[in-house]
Amino acid sequence: GLSSVQADERLRTELAPYGSPDECVQQASHLLTSLTRNVGIAAAIPASAQMLDQIDLIRLPDGRILMIFVTRDGLVHNQVAHLPEPVTQDELQSIRNYVNQHFSGWRLRDIRAELDRMVTEERAVYDLLLKRLQLLHAQGLLSFELPPRVYMEGASNLLGLDLHITRERLRELFRALEEKQRLIELLDQFLDAGETGLQVRIGLAQAHPALRDFALIGMAVEGPGGLQTRLAVLGPVRMNYARVMSAVAQMRSLLASLPQ
Repeated sequence: GLSSVQADERLRTELAPYGSPDECVQQASHLLTSLTRNVGIAAAIPASAQMLDQIDLIRLPDGRILMIFVTRDGLVHNQVAHLPEPVTQDELQSIRNYVNQHFSGWRLRDIRAELDRMVTEERAVYDLLLKRLQLLHAQGLLSFELPPRVYMEGASNLLGLDLHITRERLRELFRALEEKQRLIELLDQFLDAGETGLQVRIGLAQAHPALRDFALIGMAVEGPGGLQTRLAVLGPVRMNYARVMSAVAQMRSLLASLPQ
């Protein structure tokens, strides 16, 4: 077999082609599945602690404004705003430059607090640029919430297991695993977000009756760009715990070591 150093190197090579943190998380679920032959789950959970990389503002023909934000963890978000008065592309360029010069690298929640503070100081009243920035802020600039991205792979591995459940129960199980929201609830319910170590939960009937004879092994990690990620493997209660725990820990240290 491969030494742990060689195994790490092989996994790193498999993650290397994936540019964005989101793609790395998706690939992590695939690698967990191939390492453990169980169900690999990886969830990228954006937080308000995300840092701004840059914004862009583009005037659309009908006078609306397309706001594009990129956060340091590589996620891109678009939103459209309507301003009560016309604004030129040059003015938008000035606002964009101001935000990118002043706030790049700041946490989103800190930028929002600072913009709110500037309003109370009434500086915005005297400064047209800040006034326009406030209007965009009121329309949702930098106050977006990115939905969690959840990737699950390997459900078909369950077919090869002797699970002692009826065909109908197995169908229910597949349906449950296909629901993204259900997977997020599963991770929230059984993996303590504040816990940094490896967590093992045996018997998951609370989440779904069909999961009674299953176990979840997982842990949280701060992935590239500060993207909060949860890695987990779902498998039968009689799975090879040592192998699965080792795979989850290996994947965690690999994601944590990727360049930010």
